[in-house]
Amino acid sequence: MKNIINIDEQAKKIAQDIVEKLDGKVAIQSAPIPMPGVYMQTNKVPDITPLIDGIEAQHQKGIEAVQRAVEINLDKSMSRSWGWISGSRDIVDTGALKDSLEMNISSDSFSVSYNEPYANLVHYGGYINPYGNPNARVYLPGRPWVETTFSEMNDSWQQIYLSAV
Repeated sequence: MKNIINIDEQAKKIAQDIVEKLDGKVAIQSAPIPMPGVYMQTNKVPDITPLIDGIEAQHQKGIEAVQRAVEINLDKSMSRSWGWISGSRDIVDTGALKDSLEMNISSDSFSVSYNEPYANLVHYGGYINPYGNPNARVYLPGRPWVETTFSEMNDSWQQIYLSAV
């Protein structure tokens, strides 16, 4: 089960804002072309490497803030009461499912996965044969904590990202 969030548009906006703040002072360096009797000199382009490094560092902070917020909200969602066969209960029994969370992060996305073999059954629901009894069949209702978390965090991604940069 994987969900991917793309925040590439936000990175573009930040870069665009920085270029606007520089009032178009970003220049492309060109080499002079020697010609007999004609000399051309180019203006030295300022080294913008520190600026780019700073943008990348801030972008990474934003992504990490979103990742932390997702982890916190996924844990809260697993611990809430969900409809159950009789009444309601949380998802956590031994904590193995909760502890199997794996998040991979890159510059423009991250993925969420739970690596316990029964993660999909808990999330989406389904039928089981209790204690391996082929004559017994029980339906376990789905408790879609990942979808719920992403739905509830709907518009807060951008705010979380921006507050970290």
